[in-house]
Amino acid sequence: MKLTGKLILLIALFAANTAVKAQFKIVEDNSARISVLSGGNVPFIFNSLSNYSTGITRTNWTRFGISYTDSIGGVGWELHFRAADVDGDGAISSDDGASTIPFGVLVLTASNALGLPAGPTVYSAPTALSAADAILVTTAVDTSDAATHQIFITYSCGTNPCPCPPGNNILDQSFIPDYYLEEIIFSLCRAGDPTCP
Repeated sequence: MKLTGKLILLIALFAANTAVKAQFKIVEDNSARISVLSGGNVPFIFNSLSNYSTGITRTNWTRFGISYTDSIGGVGWELHFRAADVDGDGAISSDDGASTIPFGVLVLTASNALGLPAGPTVYSAPTALSAADAILVTTAVDTSDAATHQIFITYSCGTNPCPCPPGNNILDQSFIPDYYLEEIIFSLCRAGDPTCP
């Protein structure tokens, strides 16, 4: 089988400070911030039969520093993510808009990089990208600082089992070789806040 083109998928990350919601408007010394310490862009270049058949994983590619202060206390925070889907097509689009890839081919996983031990912190199972918000991390930690509380994000694209029909990999999807781009929005929220993100 001869590959006639390259399938390139590039994911741009944007950290959103959306945690300042209803209960935060009253108290001035509450804050939430995500700092992108490394890995702000995630390239996936499918240029070999091996890449197409087994997918690509970028382990611990993005490193976030989490700064969070909640003077109300007691509930901790959550890290949410979703596809920006600015064109509203419900898929990762090619740069010319002519081709799409289902969001589900991209799976995110969070893990502790620094200062967020198991117990008060729960990391979700690998979660497929979608236009709906999904929680990656929940913690009971009420105060954190970006220098001492950090999270890794791992990205897998087209790895087995791929959550998209009909097959288990990018090769089975009959995608048109192109340059694809999707922005991912990360939100830091007070745990259990129904108004966030």
